[in-house]
Amino acid sequence: MAKASLGQNIKKPNVAGQFYPASAKELSVQIDRLMNQSQQQSFSRFVPILIAPHAGYVYSGGVAAYSFKAVSRHTYKTVVILAPSHFYGFDGVSIWKDGMFETPLGLIPIDEDMTAKLVGASPKFIFDKKAFDQEHSLEVEIPFLQKTMNDFKIVPVVMGQASLQTLKEFAAKLSEIIGTREDVLIVVSTDFSHYHDYETAKQMDERAVNAILQLDAEQIYRSCVDRQNIEMCGCIPVTAAILYAREKGFQKVEKLYYANSGDVTGDLSRVVGYAALAIYGDEEKLLTKEMDGVQSLSNAQKKRLLDIARETIREYVQNGIVYQTNESDPRLNAVEGAFVTIHKYGELRGCIGNIIGRGPLYVPLSNMAVAASSED
Repeated sequence: MAKASLGQNIKKPNVAGQFYPASAKELSVQIDRLMNQSQQQSFSRFVPILIAPHAGYVYSGGVAAYSFKAVSRHTYKTVVILAPSHFYGFDGVSIWKDGMFETPLGLIPIDEDMTAKLVGASPKFIFDKKAFDQEHSLEVEIPFLQKTMNDFKIVPVVMGQASLQTLKEFAAKLSEIIGTREDVLIVVSTDFSHYHDYETAKQMDERAVNAILQLDAEQIYRSCVDRQNIEMCGCIPVTAAILYAREKGFQKVEKLYYANSGDVTGDLSRVVGYAALAIYGDEEKLLTKEMDGVQSLSNAQKKRLLDIARETIREYVQNGIVYQTNESDPRLNAVEGAFVTIHKYGELRGCIGNIIGRGPLYVPLSNMAVAASSED
């Protein structure tokens, strides 16, 4: 976890306790559960652009998990978050320049080298604090990043009513700054249609998703300004991301998942749409070296891990102590994250995990076994 220095500029959260839990423990457990429930497989390629929703986690968190789980195996050092402005109208792009952003899960530093190159590169690329004062669309993406990644910085960007020309200039400048780096992820924050009936929403959102699949930035932008037959509150950031993809030659788009609030609440009369998408290039990129050559678990190794989890739960529940073991198997000593799911009579009773490795595999396994049996 990053630490703040005296006098450092720290952006406090706007919607902790509203869009997501204010308790670090509750927030961590909720994201773990959402990630574990997602059927998305982590990509074996470098994914430079993700699209994810930004509603309250109880509504859109299940869809967001598909986005972030897709990139959980890759090492990113900088995450550029492109988010729309819901409360503050302005012409241009506001980039938070320095300091750190805070969530209940801790502090994330700003990539000040990158923000310094963006702010002022055009008269429309500014830092306007008012764009961030009430905004939730950027903030809600950060806890998912904190649970998925380790040792990264962010570039927080809130987009106002920018012209298509401004977005083209922004995409070109961002492409120039990032260059050939393969450790930069762009997260685009958007929800889709708002407050239509279930079937109407699905039809509208299908049109919007198809426009993204076709990388049709102009259609998306026109729909934004002319209020045509698709709706996305983040269509300005989506337009910018697609223009960036064109700059880089990324031509592949994959829809990872779609749902709307009606799928969660059962109220089909007025729903909000959510989609998870990934944009990437034709050329397959290898994962970072940390993931190359990772071996799958043998049946004997799986059995040993299951025995460790069971013995840990038994010791903790009966005696209040955490089971201690030392494993000599090199595969079980690999630094990896772990999830532990507990079922009783076929019903889910606990599920907690961490994608990021924080010690030999059997160590986080024991820790997650305690958490799943006593905290979830």
